[in-house]
Amino acid sequence: MLSLRPLLPLVAALTALIAALPLHAEPELLITSAVFPPFTTEARDGFEDRLIPEIYRRAGYSVRIERLPTYRALIMIEEGQADGVTSHVMGITRNFSNLVQMSEPLFRRDFVAFTRDPDLKIRDWDSLEPYSVAIMNGWKILEWNIKRYQSLHKAKTAEQLFRLLDSGRVDVVVYARYSGLYLLDKLGIEGVRIADRPLATRDMALILNKRHADKLPKLDAALREMKRDGSWQRAYDATIGPLLKPARR
Repeated sequence: MLSLRPLLPLVAALTALIAALPLHAEPELLITSAVFPPFTTEARDGFEDRLIPEIYRRAGYSVRIERLPTYRALIMIEEGQADGVTSHVMGITRNFSNLVQMSEPLFRRDFVAFTRDPDLKIRDWDSLEPYSVAIMNGWKILEWNIKRYQSLHKAKTAEQLFRLLDSGRVDVVVYARYSGLYLLDKLGIEGVRIADRPLATRDMALILNKRHADKLPKLDAALREMKRDGSWQRAYDATIGPLLKPARR
């Protein structure tokens, strides 16, 4: 009869290993992200692409990132079909009952006016009244604030926005500063400047479904650590730094 005695040490070792495993392993989090260079890119080498996985890793969580349009992603998170989104304007959670946000800002986003007119002066939203303006369809911060204009065009893609400006069909494109600079370089469009001061500046933060509210302190601490140890700055310098041409700031 075959003896099992030689296998007993192996069985004991396996039993000890299984016993040491957590009874309730933390599941992988589904984090959504639009493609929004230079923050998130198809190649997954943008500013947020570099930061987000590391923030969650340092906080002790694993993530899987899927590309989805931003507003659809918010609805999915609200309904519990996804766990979070890479970043959104801080305060957006007030419009949803099931969303929570980190208190530590990931970065600050300027919404600015791009123009070819060297004399165009923009002080605030109402300063757009004399001009033909183009914005991205679905960008609520722009739709809620731009009420005065000669004409308003809404584009489906950012490339369409800047083609309208390049062709002279609009006077102003209102868009995010660094993403606009990225597109101007990508499309090879010259002679465009950013008009005066930002129309709005908003802090951006990671957004989660409220069932993950207990994770926020660890995520905030991880992001603060990355700002202290230079990780945040290195990601910024590699992705946004090259866009900061003095003539366009």
